[in-house]
Amino acid sequence: MLKEKYQEQLKSIIELLDYYIDGIYDIENEEDFEPMMEEFRQRCPYKCYISNGATKGVIVFGDLGFVIKTPLIYNSGGEEIYGAGGDHDWNYCEAEVKNYIAAQEYGVDKCFAKIEYIDSIGDTKHPIYIQEYVETIGVTNEMSSHTDEDINTVREIINQSPAYDYIDTNWEADLLASYGRKFYEKIKEFIYRQEINDLHKGNIGYNSKLPILLDYSGYHAW
Repeated sequence: MLKEKYQEQLKSIIELLDYYIDGIYDIENEEDFEPMMEEFRQRCPYKCYISNGATKGVIVFGDLGFVIKTPLIYNSGGEEIYGAGGDHDWNYCEAEVKNYIAAQEYGVDKCFAKIEYIDSIGDTKHPIYIQEYVETIGVTNEMSSHTDEDINTVREIINQSPAYDYIDTNWEADLLASYGRKFYEKIKEFIYRQEINDLHKGNIGYNSKLPILLDYSGYHAW
């Protein structure tokens, strides 16, 4: 398990993050975010950077091989909830954990970056999660392993299956080239079944030159 593998590094990181997390990831305090985060970075014993999205806060420890994720908090009618704004309380990190477990059961987990719940910290008992670090697709031009025939096969499969959305043609062709057509169609079916959308280039990447998904909770615009 990831939290056992990195327990020595996580101990000091979590002790520090426990002090900062309530302020860092309360979206109503955006004006305090940068100075607070800079102070966290300076005090942290390990090199890190922040990569937040609409639904999650992410602290990247690339040199250590993992990231820490936590759901963002929004204010809805005076009540603090997880999510992406609006009035639906939805923990996208927890959704990602559930999708990973489902991927294990379906036999496609090797294409999903491992993620685990660590603990709930801070005064608000904010949940934090650890996920293996993955290079995003934007820095992986040299990792492509597909042929033109693989590209044509991907287009053929998706055209014959309207329910399947394109993710990224080159990345999908690498998926096909790496694992074969049977597995490629299986993972596309799983993504459709789990309603995993929002798979843009920042949410997919490569691990040891093999295609992998690193943000797969999906995005719900209720």
